[in-house]
Amino acid sequence: MALRVHSGQGRPFDLLVSSSGAAPVLRNLPLPRRGFSGTYSTIMGYRAGRRRLWLAALADPEAVDLGRTLSAVTAAARTDAPRLVLAVASAVGPWRPVGQVGIGVPLDARQDAALAFDPVRNLPAGLRAAGPLGWLREQTYRGSRRARGATVQSGGSTATTI
Repeated sequence: MALRVHSGQGRPFDLLVSSSGAAPVLRNLPLPRRGFSGTYSTIMGYRAGRRRLWLAALADPEAVDLGRTLSAVTAAARTDAPRLVLAVASAVGPWRPVGQVGIGVPLDARQDAALAFDPVRNLPAGLRAAGPLGWLREQTYRGSRRARGATVQSGGSTATTI
């Protein structure tokens, strides 16, 4: 899942998360999921100063269940206000909520095709990818930007500022 967070402080923050375990030992392992509720973590750690941390989008226990299909997610967005909780954790600590993301109706095909996320360049100041996975992601996105002819950030988003 890709999220674009607009902070109002310049460039947006692109966050890519994958279904994973919630426990510390499982938060950096991609795990298959049968439904859309659950834990989605960055898999890759980040550095903030001397601290290493992980970011996640978690199912909000107070929001409507997202179901098992894209159709169910779309139906939930039309009738209710499904949302995910944004959280942060250290390598061994519990998830701490820091925000939430609301899920709206799907974008049309043109808007969807125009989106391009860059979780390497579009990071908040003071946060950087860490470890071997971070290095690999940097190389991969450098090639992606070259192939797309992107300079700083391509694509756009009509997402609401969180």
